[in-house]
Amino acid sequence: MKQNDCIDLIFSNITAHTWQKAKGFYQPTTLLVGENYKYHKQDINSKISINEQKKNAYNFVNSLMSIFALIIVFGALLIIIVLYNLGSLSFVERMRDYATLRVLGIHKKKLRILTLIENLITTFIGWLIGIPAGIWFLGQYVNTFSTINLEYTRYYNWSTILIASVFVWICSLSTTLFISRRIRSIYMVQALKGVE
Repeated sequence: MKQNDCIDLIFSNITAHTWQKAKGFYQPTTLLVGENYKYHKQDINSKISINEQKKNAYNFVNSLMSIFALIIVFGALLIIIVLYNLGSLSFVERMRDYATLRVLGIHKKKLRILTLIENLITTFIGWLIGIPAGIWFLGQYVNTFSTINLEYTRYYNWSTILIASVFVWICSLSTTLFISRRIRSIYMVQALKGVE
């Protein structure tokens, strides 16, 4: 298609002749008109106003809110479970190291601070990667609901990112504090055992 044909197509009335000149297939199914447009009633199957379209869009979004709420609940549970499992696994893997540090004279309070710092670093790295990855996933997920008639785009603001971030950090800190209590149960004899 030549550039002049495209310009004619954009700026001229969309007619069968214009479409055929641009080598297109002319079979319109929708006509957007103003209130003063004169038409024959027998040529129209149905009509819908902009207000009705908006109402339909809002009804569709409201029907999806239960799904979005369910996703938020599962996301929160996933945060709690993953952070607790990562903290537990890290502690179990490092228990022998902690026992060795206890034998070398490191106090339990310093070991707690060490576990806290390790988990905070892990959480920080996950938080940095998770924000852009979450925004990308939101865009991909919302696009699945878009149709030819309606297009949904992702929407987020800094308050939702802040709430999610605070929730992640609270879960991480509480998990770390809960797991760091296990330091009391470390036996220094474990440092003297051979690796199995």
